[in-house]
Amino acid sequence: MGSEHTIVGTLLVEYAEPLGANIKRMLLHAPQSFVDQALGVVAEAVRETALAGEPVAEQTVLRRLETRGTLTTAGGALALARLAGYAVSNELAELDAQELWQRYKATRTQSVLSDGAEAIGEFPNRAELIADGVTRTLAELNRDTEARTLT
Repeated sequence: MGSEHTIVGTLLVEYAEPLGANIKRMLLHAPQSFVDQALGVVAEAVRETALAGEPVAEQTVLRRLETRGTLTTAGGALALARLAGYAVSNELAELDAQELWQRYKATRTQSVLSDGAEAIGEFPNRAELIADGVTRTLAELNRDTEARTLT
């Protein structure tokens, strides 16, 4: 079973470009792509740190969380430090990310379709507009992430 802890722990200890496709997808959709809200917030800070051109490491991510006022949501400095213990090789983290991405994608697809059907039921005269929104949301979820970089 894939572990969100291993993905985030590995990124904090051994962040290396190019990222695996599934790790990249998890980061680009963070924090929503993480079941554990605290880990999603840390992953979002990892992404923002990388996009800012700063080295991704425990201290730089900690500073970003402090600056954003989300360190408490992320579990605090001690929780961030403990994530290093979950670090594995980038290859193993990518395997975990593949499983977790597929799970997130299936859950998100089901949610989008369900919400769209409910909205059409409530507003049948706006069905075409709602369907377009559903289509765009699913296309974003399924689009190739290689065009978006984290460097």
